[in-house]
Amino acid sequence: MTAEITVMNKSAVALAADSAVTLGPPGNGKIYDTVNKVFSLSKFHPVGIMIYGNAEFMKIPWETIIKMYRERLGKESFPTIQEYSNDFFKWISQEKFCSAKQQKENIFLIFLTMFNDVYEDYRGELFNTIEAVGKISTQKRRRILNDILETHLRFLRSRNDLAVSSNNIMKKYEEQFHNALSVFQELNLTQSLRQKFRTYARLLLTKDYLSHRSSGIVIAGFGEDEIFPSVIESQTDGVINEKLKWEKITSVDLAQSDSNAYLKPSAQRDMVDRFMQGVDEEYSWYIRHAIEELLRSYGTEIIRAHEKTPTKVQQKIKELNTTIQKQIEKFHEAADKYRYERFVDPILSVIVSLPKDELANLAEALVNLTSIKRRFSEEQETVGGPIDVAVITKGDGFVWIKRKHYFSAELNPHFINSYLKLKEGYPHE
Repeated sequence: MTAEITVMNKSAVALAADSAVTLGPPGNGKIYDTVNKVFSLSKFHPVGIMIYGNAEFMKIPWETIIKMYRERLGKESFPTIQEYSNDFFKWISQEKFCSAKQQKENIFLIFLTMFNDVYEDYRGELFNTIEAVGKISTQKRRRILNDILETHLRFLRSRNDLAVSSNNIMKKYEEQFHNALSVFQELNLTQSLRQKFRTYARLLLTKDYLSHRSSGIVIAGFGEDEIFPSVIESQTDGVINEKLKWEKITSVDLAQSDSNAYLKPSAQRDMVDRFMQGVDEEYSWYIRHAIEELLRSYGTEIIRAHEKTPTKVQQKIKELNTTIQKQIEKFHEAADKYRYERFVDPILSVIVSLPKDELANLAEALVNLTSIKRRFSEEQETVGGPIDVAVITKGDGFVWIKRKHYFSAELNPHFINSYLKLKEGYPHE
């Protein structure tokens, strides 16, 4: 996993990212602290890019792709960051990155990842059931799997359709589907369950839902015509059936925004949310639902204590639940408003006037905060290693504040010379 921060005011953008990457299965992978996640997107213009999530696109490292794009871009620029983003995603859709073989491999991994999700849900429910009632039959196991799969199907069916032909898509990727479905071979799936998994697989490819293998892309800086910085965050699942599957997550242009400052974590964001909002998001979620449950159960007890007619009891409970729902929504709105005014807004008001070096310090500190939390807890240290920090300004371009190297610069002067010779006199990274 990853911790990345984008901090922005009207003068500059600061990007910071850790260096940890997990290779291998979740919960049992090997963690390395040497990965680059922050890059200049252009050697000549003030644009940067960060990656998180899957470190590869169609089994090609993002670092390789980004540097190839940067070479291809050369001195070319675009009026806005949005146009940089559009051009980048258009470029990675071309054939050399997404051959038919690469697409099949990518789709197999998507199927495998998401089938494993269903399997983990199934195993958890199976464990709870066995713990409660003891040994259960194969038929009961299949019913548990069926119920879990139906939940996943309902979620995917609620998503919007993509511009991907779905008529014969499963025939095209039949081999990948069957290979991934081997996760459930111990159950000897019935024809009905196989058909539901086929539907699930088809929806994974044709709905606007990105799998857990997706990569996050943050592009930030200044377009040629932009006085103030912009940031665009997107995610992609790679190329599927000749079309790039991606979606825009966030787009902020300070020239158009009501706010003069911006701070956003990407990937692992729990500690940053605590810092910004004054409360842990999971704890906040628990309190909200606990209050709602308390009101419902307490109100129901009062109704049953004062009303003996069963039909009237049910009617009053129904009316009570409707009232509670409305009041809970009002409470949530008021709590969110208070949290923003009390915690978020004061921080943003300071960020508005922060100088460039302090923007960098803040971004680095927030990544470090997430790293410390992982280090001194029972969780895997999925955030860690050196923190790379860069600042982008209109006048100075992309400037490294902190940057790790896998080699010694003193021992490799040829690298520095070849990097700088592209534009004589241009401030280097």
